[in-house]
Amino acid sequence: MGSLLDIEYRKLLSEVDFLSSNLEYHEAVVEYAKKEFEEQLKAISKEEGVYDKFFPDESKTESAEEPEEEGIIPCSDPPPKSTPPPAGDDKIKQPEKKATRKEVKELYRRIVAETHPDKLLGLSDQESDRRKKMFIKATAALERDDLGKMQQVAIELGIDLGEASSAKVVVLREEASKIRDRIRTIKGTYAWIWHEATSEKDRKKIIKMYINQLLP
Repeated sequence: MGSLLDIEYRKLLSEVDFLSSNLEYHEAVVEYAKKEFEEQLKAISKEEGVYDKFFPDESKTESAEEPEEEGIIPCSDPPPKSTPPPAGDDKIKQPEKKATRKEVKELYRRIVAETHPDKLLGLSDQESDRRKKMFIKATAALERDDLGKMQQVAIELGIDLGEASSAKVVVLREEASKIRDRIRTIKGTYAWIWHEATSEKDRKKIIKMYINQLLP
């Protein structure tokens, strides 16, 4: 049996791996729900006579393109009432840009050594395709400073993440906390709450709450 530090390290690796997959699920669901939410918002805003407040470009001409979707505002964070957007707040889609952590960069370099297209000569087509996909996933994780996703790729490639250390445990604890916060934020959006509603009546009520919160 390993030391307590080693046990916690392995537990946190598994936990971050699970949380990262769970976040990916929540992001996919809210992205789908956001589009459906906006469709119902269009219908109800027309009924309420406020369509032009939410979709001013579309109200001018039927041929106008739909406004760019940015996300759904969190229930606890409405924008100023004087500037209601079609659907809200890009914090749901794009986390705040910040410097990539060294742990993410170091792991990315190890993954690139196994997956960069220049390193795939001599491999079977199937293995080459698999590693190309891993390279794309790792590059996306680097751009998002996503340690959990980077570790998932490394594990799939059989890359040893090394021995436990107090510093690694601290990083994994922070990563797990960050992912939980992001999932919690998604679950606080109108789109998510609307998606989880069990009846059409409740969904319409949520849409009307959204309209009333944004308009004076």
